[in-house]
Amino acid sequence: LIAEDDPINVKVATHMLRAFQCEVVSDGLQVIEAVQEHAFDLILMDCNMPLCDGFTATSRIRALEAEGVVKRRHVIIALSANVGKEFQHRCREAGMDDSISKPVRKDELLERIFSHVRRE
Repeated sequence: LIAEDDPINVKVATHMLRAFQCEVVSDGLQVIEAVQEHAFDLILMDCNMPLCDGFTATSRIRALEAEGVVKRRHVIIALSANVGKEFQHRCREAGMDDSISKPVRKDELLERIFSHVRRE
């Protein structure tokens, strides 16, 4: 699942991941709804989306997983142009598994995806 509100970033990500079956949503509320309807191998989560940001969406997903509403723990990788220590702390605090800085390089994206999916 790709959670991204910028159309150009969506186009880039879906092109990089064209070998995979991907769904796209454009805000955090849609992510929360999607995980309640389907299990995803991985979520690429933009941190700055309208209505509900990626940090809040991740926290709510983790709560739903803990409550058993969402049956499967989802791997969540943050996508952001911000890469500072405070950002990394916010990602961990929200329950994200990893983060990748924008602009995303295909080799790094695929490496991170495979490192997490192989563990599952």
